[in-house]
Formats: sequence, C-alpha cells, structure tokens
Amino acid sequence: MAAPLPDDLVLPFEIKPLGVRGRLVRLGAVVDDILRRHDYPPAISALLAEAVSLTAMLGAALKFEGKFILQTKTDGPSDLLVADYVYPGGVRGYARYSNDRLSALTEQSQAECV
Repeated sequence: MAAPLPDDLVLPFEIKPLGVRGRLVRLGAVVDDILRRHDYPPAISALLAEAVSLTAMLGAALKFEGKFILQTKTDGPSDLLVADYVYPGGVRGYARYSNDRLSALTEQSQAECV
C-alpha cells in the first residue's frame, strides 16, 4: 500500500503516451495557517487559497532560486490579493477586502466570486 501524500506538496507528473504534463498542488496546513491568521470571510478565504495554490504551482515550476509574486487589484469586494512563493517552497498570502462591498453581495453572488 502506498504511503499517503503529505498535506503540502507540489508534485510534477507526466503521462508520456498522452503527451500530458502537469503539477498536482496540495496545500493543507500552509493555507490553513495563512487563513487562520487573518480570519477572512469564506468567499475571501477561497479566493486567497486559490491564489496561494496557483502561486505555489507556478513558483515551483520556475527554474531559478528566487521569489515569484502574484498580485491582483480589482474594484470588487476583494480589491487586493497578494501571494508569493520563495524558493525552495515558502508561500505567503494576504487579501484586502471591503466588508461593505462584500456584504452588499448576496450569498449566491459571493459563491460566484469563487
């Protein structure tokens, strides 16, 4: 029986007969720690978790020892998302949001933000 996968990993894979390559990203404790520190609403937490996962995947794919930063700015409820990956595997994330703009959305439209 195979050992279970760790909670935090970026695992490259390739399926040669199909010409498919990709990366499996699994972030558990790392994302939980980031989100717990800030007590974000669920919709903001989901957006930031996706941004951190994407940043970890792209950062791990780069062939250099440095930092990869993802930043988004919008006029929506979450006006700023920042996530960074630092070689050899550290990630951080932060979201700035407006409670007023978030509250103005219905529950359904908050789910659509994600």
